[in-house]
Amino acid sequence: MSRVTNLPNDRPRALSAASAPAIPPKMETPVVAQENLARAFVTFTQAAGSLEKSYTQLQAEVSRLHGELQRTNSELERSLEENARMRSYLTRVVESLPCGVLVVNAGGTLQIINPEARRLLGTPVEWVLGDGTRPPKAFVKAIDGVPAKKFEFEQETLIQNGSVVRPVGVFRTSLQDRADAAGDTVWIVRDLTEQKRIAEERETARKSLALAEIATVLAHEIRNPLGSMELFTGLLADATAHLPETRQWITHLQAGLRALSATMTNVVDVYINYLRRKVDSGYERALIRTVRGVGYQIGGAAPAARSAAASSSSSVTTVV
Repeated sequence: MSRVTNLPNDRPRALSAASAPAIPPKMETPVVAQENLARAFVTFTQAAGSLEKSYTQLQAEVSRLHGELQRTNSELERSLEENARMRSYLTRVVESLPCGVLVVNAGGTLQIINPEARRLLGTPVEWVLGDGTRPPKAFVKAIDGVPAKKFEFEQETLIQNGSVVRPVGVFRTSLQDRADAAGDTVWIVRDLTEQKRIAEERETARKSLALAEIATVLAHEIRNPLGSMELFTGLLADATAHLPETRQWITHLQAGLRALSATMTNVVDVYINYLRRKVDSGYERALIRTVRGVGYQIGGAAPAARSAAASSSSSVTTVV
């Protein structure tokens, strides 16, 4: 037999609940209402106090943050001013350097070039450094012979500026931690024209001084025997005064010695004058001096532009 389950039926209950009469809310007494109002007012007062305290704390925090912000802004302004002054100072230093300075980045773009580098490389006045500017062609041509991996030593090369070929020294350094790393490269270009000229003058003065010393030594070695021979012929002349024939030969010998001595003196004078024009011309202090009663004196202090041997020599050579 089949069993049928009886389902509960809530409809009559719901109808009964709906049809039940409503119960009016309980009316509060005036005392209870006053107490509730007092408690609400106390709660409101506490909330207002807490809110006022939080607002005061917030104001204090805002004041503190505002003060810190002002100090930070002041420090930032001072830092920016200091950076600007330092940048301006370093720019003036770079522009005032007696050597050329060029900074090229890893892409081959020129970043910095100072006036001395412009002069050495012969860049035109209208040439302006800007974004993507490449180094001058004269500089690129000059550094072709510089080894790519060499940073330690200055390399000497030639830069052609129009019709003038100028010897320059090129030195470079990397702004990276490692010399072989890719990055900005600083090139130092130094004019060697004056240095070459001074070196040539020093070499010329050194050779002239060496020739002068050799000439004075030779003259000294010749003049001393001549003087001795003149002295001895004078003694022989006195000793043979009673021998007319011998005295005649001695007289001829004395005349020959005097002529040879005069010729030697003229040769020395001519060569010393030549050396004076070559060595002392253009200088305030003479290197070759005439000492009355002594002869020619070579040595002593010399101007700085002369050879190192002449300027540092403490020996004095005298031609009597």
